Amino acid sequence: MELNLVVAHWGEGREIIKKFQLKRDGKFWRKGGLWLAITGVGVPSATIGTFQLLSQHRAPLLNFGVAGSDTHNLGEGFWVTKIEEGVGGRSFYPGLVGPKGEVLRTLLTPTEYFRLVDLEGAGVFEGGIRHLSSHWLSFYKVVSDTPAYPFQPAQLPSLLAPHLWVVEWCWEMWKGDWEELQRWEGVEKEVERWITLYREKVHLTFTQLHQLRDLLRGLLLWGVPPPPPPETPLSKQEGKKFLKELDFLLRSRIEVGGGC
Repeated sequence: MELNLVVAHWGEGREIIKKFQLKRDGKFWRKGGLWLAITGVGVPSATIGTFQLLSQHRAPLLNFGVAGSDTHNLGEGFWVTKIEEGVGGRSFYPGLVGPKGEVLRTLLTPTEYFRLVDLEGAGVFEGGIRHLSSHWLSFYKVVSDTPAYPFQPAQLPSLLAPHLWVVEWCWEMWKGDWEELQRWEGVEKEVERWITLYREKVHLTFTQLHQLRDLLRGLLLWGVPPPPPPETPLSKQEGKKFLKELDFLLRSRIEVGGGC
């Protein structure tokens, strides 16, 4: 599982650590590809903590935690469809949302209630969007307090434990897309490595360079290792012939068939 979890305080993180048997690793907790950051309460802390986590482990991110509500009951869980910044007035839209959604408002201080309200959601989004597109950001909030029922830290385990299924659900929803993205990013890095090697020996125009990049991308995606660079520099005419040979190699592989 390649997933980042962000919570604001220890009471939210404790059940995650227990269920997934996470161990302390520097500033974070982790087991394999599952990482947890406990950022501290408040927008600045959430922004910094999220940014630091993604700087060390780039993977899809779930902000899991509690929120107050003047509409819903204690223990109800909601996917956040929109985050409203209480001070700046900006709105953010997470990419992965489950079937039961609600709008979240993030405040700097706990001064009033809304349908869902917290003190870190907008900060998590701000820190996350600097590393990932919104497609890889998700927010799930469990109602922990209402105007009639003040926040009780001791209740957090019983409130959050029934909702921990969302962690694995998120990864299952993201898994295929994320693995494909990682594959593409790996191919792109390899393409640029080959481009550097070839440009030392093959004289290419701007158009030919783009053609070479496309051919290399195709070969690597089909699992065909590109031929080594020529030992001696090629002339312009020899460069054209070299590109034709790469094109023939790719077409031959495609005609044989198989999967990427």
